[in-house]
Amino acid sequence: MGVVGAGVIVKSFIPPTIELEGAESAPENWQRHNLPEIDISFLRCGSTQVPEWLLQQGVLSWRPRTIAHSAVLIRHPRATFLYDTGLCEAISIRFIAEQSPFFRRTLGRLTQEKSLSELLGGISLDFALLSHLHWDHVGGVPDIPGVPLRVSRIEYESLLQSRDNEKKELTLRLMQNNPVEVFDLEPGDIAGFSAAQDLFGDGSLLLISLPGHTPGNTGLLIQRSNGSPLFLVGDAGHIVENILGPTPLHPLFGSMVTTDKEQALDTLKRLYLFANAHPEIPLICMHDAQMQEKFMSSELARKERAV
Repeated sequence: MGVVGAGVIVKSFIPPTIELEGAESAPENWQRHNLPEIDISFLRCGSTQVPEWLLQQGVLSWRPRTIAHSAVLIRHPRATFLYDTGLCEAISIRFIAEQSPFFRRTLGRLTQEKSLSELLGGISLDFALLSHLHWDHVGGVPDIPGVPLRVSRIEYESLLQSRDNEKKELTLRLMQNNPVEVFDLEPGDIAGFSAAQDLFGDGSLLLISLPGHTPGNTGLLIQRSNGSPLFLVGDAGHIVENILGPTPLHPLFGSMVTTDKEQALDTLKRLYLFANAHPEIPLICMHDAQMQEKFMSSELARKERAV
């Protein structure tokens, strides 16, 4: 391996320095009154186990962490929709089996628990909002044929221009022939982020630009009158520790799934500042099984108290 190779490996386990000194806290400059009731449910379709060191640079632990493959069902008075789509029925046999051996042994390794169609149980959807266009976030689309897919214009154009043909073709195949509706976020400082959009104009659902993992990774800040707020961050982090550190993925993993490392670190920094300024708002990554389970437990308790 040599001295240089050993040095590179050692360096990969050292936490990166993310400059936070002098950074301003996220401002509270968005509507937080006259909010509607919104129901939120995580629909977990599958999972896999990965060692903790792979998820946090600088953490020397082989403790297994559960990585979830989930969709989020959101019922707003004006629409019932998904944030991401989980996994379709028999995704490993129908889609992943056709990929390269390397892909199947790494990113495509998972245990399917239930399909999206099973978990929806016939619920009618108005659209599916996609945080970004990686295969594991559009993996449930074959179970919802015809449902419009909403995604940021930056993200969709980036996919079409991608030179990674294997991943691009898999993603496009999973998206089927569902209609695609692109949106543009409005530039401006909203809660410390560079661009946003109020989905229904009532302050309850704010689309937030969280680039880096992919060019158009989009978060969803949910505020409601019948429960706690919630910030879904797509894959800006894989687990909440990425945000609270802030610490990125180990480079071995991060290099496989991150489009722009510096942009991803800047987004983590912004999320860290938001989390510290707003401890009442849980930030949930779409692969963080632990935080998703915690949220659903609190939701169940809230509904039981309301009966």
